[in-house]
Amino acid sequence: MTDGQETWLWVGFAGMVLGAIAIASIGRGARGEDKHHFVASFFVCLIASASYFAMANGQGVVEVAGRSVFVARYADWLFTTPLLLLGLMMVGLPQLRDGEDSRARTSLLAGVIGADAIMIVTGLLAALSADDTVRYTW
Repeated sequence: MTDGQETWLWVGFAGMVLGAIAIASIGRGARGEDKHHFVASFFVCLIASASYFAMANGQGVVEVAGRSVFVARYADWLFTTPLLLLGLMMVGLPQLRDGEDSRARTSLLAGVIGADAIMIVTGLLAALSADDTVRYTW
């Protein structure tokens, strides 16, 4: 990892910590029905800050075929992108009317979050592949 990369990882860490503090502060005054948005956003920033901290300290970084692969970033995404998708879908989807709507929504959420997880894992497998053909196949 270069000094420039390390510097930007520390900047990312500081930004995510400041973002978590700002979201927690703003969320304290939110209405009860809106608090879950702030809680999810707070944890997105908190998880991302831990990931940036690890990467800035050389943890969660491996060398593959002369390239630095930031494995901690994929671990971060595996937890944060489902929270982000869940938040977006809760804002964009209409209110539930009955149990059937609830089952349909659960299936939609599971499908979107499952596809997201598969995308992240296959991206990690691609990044960890030394062979170009295998990497591009993933």
